[in-house]
Amino acid sequence: EVVLSSPTNYVVMEKAEGDTLLDVVRHGTPPEAVARRAAAKILDALSFLHARGIVHRDLKPENVLLSDRTPEARLLIADFGLGRFISHEAATMETVCGTHDYLAPELVRCDRGELASYDKAVDVWGLGLIFFMMLFGYNPFLRESTLATHQAIIDCKYSFPKEDNISSAAKSLIREMVCLDHRKRISIDAAFDYSWFKQDRGRPQGLRVGKSDVR
Repeated sequence: EVVLSSPTNYVVMEKAEGDTLLDVVRHGTPPEAVARRAAAKILDALSFLHARGIVHRDLKPENVLLSDRTPEARLLIADFGLGRFISHEAATMETVCGTHDYLAPELVRCDRGELASYDKAVDVWGLGLIFFMMLFGYNPFLRESTLATHQAIIDCKYSFPKEDNISSAAKSLIREMVCLDHRKRISIDAAFDYSWFKQDRGRPQGLRVGKSDVR
């Protein structure tokens, strides 16, 4: 009798030796110009994914990694365990998944049985929260309990700090991304054309984690 073992699949991935974007934020928010360049790179990566029918469904600062600890480090989107392939632009999904603190409102409503499905706009919401946290250092919807956090998300009532030096263009883009109605949420292509990304001049500065600079 011959027993054939099951085939083994190996996934080879790039090794990321740097910190996460959350580590960057915990060490202090970077200057707006630096955050803007990082945001553009993450947005470009998400555009690449969506163009190939891949929805991440768990975008958060912990899932954005730095490739290494050098000044030339790159930003990498990681953890596709909850990712999903979709067959066409308007495809919808039904599985409620993601991290409670970063769920889009439509995911919370699906979990409550108020909606039957959602679409790839959940990734735009997640990216908007990442941008907010890069600039202001905290999640505006985080509360003392999961229930309260979910309620804050579906209420979508948040504000920017009263005293800050962040540009109106940055805040405007965040409002377009962290938008309650997914049908009115800005698209990836439209976000690329936003005025906030047209302000860069000269050589980019690097993100800083402790004593390490990363670009």
